[in-house]
Parts: sequence; C-alpha cells; structure tokens
Amino acid sequence: MRFPVKKSESYLLVEVEFTNLMRRSSSDYAFVVHLEQPELKQLGEPSFVLVRDMALSDRLHPDMPEALLLVWPWSSSLTAPPELRLSIYGKTFKPVDNLVGSPGWFNPAPVAQATLSLRTE
Repeated sequence: MRFPVKKSESYLLVEVEFTNLMRRSSSDYAFVVHLEQPELKQLGEPSFVLVRDMALSDRLHPDMPEALLLVWPWSSSLTAPPELRLSIYGKTFKPVDNLVGSPGWFNPAPVAQATLSLRTE
C-alpha cells in the first residue's frame, strides 16, 4: 500500500536507515525515534514509508538495511523550529524474560541523540 499524500497538507519528513539485527523479520521499530521538543509532541507517532517504492513499511527483514521516511502530518498551527531534536532508542535482548521465560527485546531506553537543521519547502 502506498503512503496516501494530500497535496493540500504539509508533512515533516526525516530520512533514516534502519537495519533489523534480529534473526527474523520484525515490525518492532516504531519506538526508535522520538521527537524531543515539547511543542512537537502533538504530532504523535510517524508513519514509516520505504524510500525505494514509497510504500508503507510493515516489517524489516534481517540484515537488510532499509532507507525509510518517517512522516508526520504537519499542522498549520505549528511554527517550524530552526532545528529538530531527536532521541534514538534501543532495547536490551534478554534470553529469558522475567514474566514468561521467553527470549525477547525489552526496556526501551535512549542510546543516542541527534539535532537536525530543518528546511521548509
């Protein structure tokens, strides 16, 4: 399914490259990038769009780097800040979790920060 774009609307776009380091395909990556400015929290969660064909991403495959666009609808009531502050989150692998004894990735926490200049077009 292609990402539905309305020409009358504006969007905030951030291009990233993600690589799934697990042994199986996964869609557990929506937690990775967080907007840090309080005034941008109202944008909510982004949509993930594959750069190669502009389709909505449903999962990433192991060891296959994938260029993605993070897409937030931009409200006309917002003024674009000069820069965008992002936190990048990661999870810790546990071979046995505390609840059911299964392996998995747990405890998302910030592992990096980035500041990007914004350009309006």
